[in-house]
Amino acid sequence: MLAKKQLSNGHTISYLEIGEGTPLLLIPATGVDHTVWGDHLSAFAKHFRVFAIDNLGTGDSSKIEDVSHYTEEVLADDAFELMKSLNIDSAHVAGISMGSIVAQRVAIEHPGFVRSLSLYNSWGKTDDFMEQIFSIWQRLIETQPMSFAGPSMLHWLVSEALWEEHPEQIPLLSKMVFESETAPPTFVTLAHLEIDIAHDALDELRYIQAPTLIIAGEEDRTTPVRYAKEMVEQIPNAELQVITGRGSSHLLMNERAEEFQSIAINFLINQDKKVNTLS
Repeated sequence: MLAKKQLSNGHTISYLEIGEGTPLLLIPATGVDHTVWGDHLSAFAKHFRVFAIDNLGTGDSSKIEDVSHYTEEVLADDAFELMKSLNIDSAHVAGISMGSIVAQRVAIEHPGFVRSLSLYNSWGKTDDFMEQIFSIWQRLIETQPMSFAGPSMLHWLVSEALWEEHPEQIPLLSKMVFESETAPPTFVTLAHLEIDIAHDALDELRYIQAPTLIIAGEEDRTTPVRYAKEMVEQIPNAELQVITGRGSSHLLMNERAEEFQSIAINFLINQDKKVNTLS
């Protein structure tokens, strides 16, 4: 069920609620809304009460004009306050790419709320390598039509195998992601990239108390595995699952959907079993 909720800060946050069981909060990535989760939504909903949100400025959430205070902290506060307004006292929290850094912030600031934390294609701190990628994307979006900028960004996001074997899918995927009816305004995507550039939570990850799963892709050219390894060293109760081989890209959720889904859901189910055993 698609719904909206106005928060005490004046933001209206839209979300898809589906399924039953322990709450699971899903936070989407740069330049997309809750639809990025695709068929994974129904798979998660077989086991959990899913809340797939639209970040501020995306989907049916509040539109914004001033992005000067648009930060990961603001998006994390929105996600947490939405759950509290729905009388959700604790939830599994999962995020992909930019959504994963928002999820980190939720876990750092609200440790008692987070039953478990799942970080997909994530990183703890943006270094010069990543900043250069995000800056290139910003320049592409600012100066080129999305019909060119989108496929160009996909160079970093999808696997080499997809480029080689199904080049016809690249412009179609770009149009579906970057030029869809639900795509946010360009300035919002640029603001998302500013959040990506500013991210620096590596030294704070030690404060995360929740059991944490990090899924990384061996062939991810945007957030290489070394970032996941940095994070698992900092988070006290974290495990790293690296998907290897063809299609293990930044979009492994799409290219390696079955394996991604199995790892993600099994972790969540196991965490629920542990809580039930302890209780």
